Amino acid sequence: MELLTPDTGLLIWTLLPLTSLALFVLALIGLLRKTSWPDTTTKIWALVIIFVPSIGPILYLIIERRQKMASVE
Repeated sequence: MELLTPDTGLLIWTLLPLTSLALFVLALIGLLRKTSWPDTTTKIWALVIIFVPSIGPILYLIIERRQKMASVE
């Protein structure tokens, strides 16, 4: 029953926004460094990352990683 202690709950509610913020920053930095995409694609991804803050950065990072792996092969 250690998971139900107030200290653990506070830790979880502190780490969730920090993780979300870190993913947001990583996705925006990765997007700004990407020069191989057309401007329209970059703008659309920026809008997705900014206006869908929970899923947008995760989606971007997953899709970018898949494209990197496909271009290596």
